[in-house]
Amino acid sequence: MSNYKTMTAEEAASLIENGQTIGFSGFTPAGAAKAIPKAIADKARAEHEAGRDFKIGVVTGASTGQSLDGELALADAISWRTPYQSNKDLRRSINEGRTRFFDMHLSAMQQTIRYGFLGDFQWAVIEACDVTEDGKISSLGSLSEQCETGPLIDSIPDMFSSTNDFISSSSLRSSDVITVEYEKIYDAHWRVRDAQLNDRTIPDDIIPGIVSERHYGFNWIIGYCGQDWDEISTDT
Repeated sequence: MSNYKTMTAEEAASLIENGQTIGFSGFTPAGAAKAIPKAIADKARAEHEAGRDFKIGVVTGASTGQSLDGELALADAISWRTPYQSNKDLRRSINEGRTRFFDMHLSAMQQTIRYGFLGDFQWAVIEACDVTEDGKISSLGSLSEQCETGPLIDSIPDMFSSTNDFISSSSLRSSDVITVEYEKIYDAHWRVRDAQLNDRTIPDDIIPGIVSERHYGFNWIIGYCGQDWDEISTDT
C-alpha cells in the first residue's frame, strides 16, 4: 500500500461534488461499499443544512444494502439510481419522487456504461480486502456469488508436479484483513443458522453453501481450536 495515496472516508467524500455520478462496486450487501457512502451521506446532510443542493447519481452492479442505498437515501443524497435496488429507504425516496430510478437488466449494464448512455462518471468507489504493491485489488466477492474456478487453473501446479514454487510465491494476507473478513463470514453464518433454527427466510444476499464453505476455510486459516483440515468445525 505504500505506493498509493491513502485518505479517510471523510476526505474522499469531500472530493465529491453535487451532481456528479459515482460507480460503486459490490453485489448485494455483503460486497457493497460501506465506509465512503456513509461519509457522503454525512456531507449531504451538512450541505442541506447550509442551504446548498447536494445529490449524486448512483450506479452499482446490482442491489446493495443499508450501508450504501440506505445511508444515501436517508440523507436525501441520491438524484438518480440504476440498475436495481431492494432497500426500503431508497424505495421510499423513489416513491415520494425525491429520487429518479430506472430498472435495467444487469446484463445490459456494462454495454450501457461503455457506450456512454449514462453520461460521464466522475468517481468509482471499490470496496476491497487489500491492494497489492502492483495495484491489484483483492475482493472475496459476495456471499451469493459462486466461485469462478476457470482463472485458477493456470495458478495451481499440475498434478504430481512440485509445489515448491507455488508455495514460495504465495503470501498470507495481513491479520487485520483476515480478521475483518472472518468477522463478516461469522456474522453471515450466524444469520443463516438463526433463520434456519427459527423457521425464518434466509437473507436473499446469502447462499448458505457459500457461507458454510467460506467459514470452514477461514477457521482453517486462523487455526480455530487447533483443528486439522478434515476436522474443522464452523461453530456460531
